[in-house]
Amino acid sequence: MSKSNLSLTARESQAMDLLWDADRPLSIPDMMEQLKDWKEGYIYLVMSSLEKKGFVHVAGFDRTSSKKYSRTFAPTISKEEYAARLAMSMNFGRDSVPRIALAMARESAGGDIDQTIAELEEIIQELKTQQNQER
Repeated sequence: MSKSNLSLTARESQAMDLLWDADRPLSIPDMMEQLKDWKEGYIYLVMSSLEKKGFVHVAGFDRTSSKKYSRTFAPTISKEEYAARLAMSMNFGRDSVPRIALAMARESAGGDIDQTIAELEEIIQELKTQQNQER
């Protein structure tokens, strides 16, 4: 995914949010149930654009009637990976990552800083485990 493909239009972002929140790949009819003000052809257009940009892939096919099948789509990256790539595309260097994480933790902590600290400690442990496995 190149830097030029990182930006999402408002509608692409809306479709990606739907896919990120889903617990399975979605077909166009599935999306039409959620995006009631969108026409079927427009959803195809948005999904084609997202596929070209590398945000989604065809995950399979879903039977929509006795004779019809519809492609199902799944995201190729998580919402968090997208946010990280977007931040990196804004020329934040690796040395900014801890400060960005700290700023985000402060913003999202609200009144429960202990829970945020516990979640950050889990992430740090996960990174250490991953690093040890790579050695």
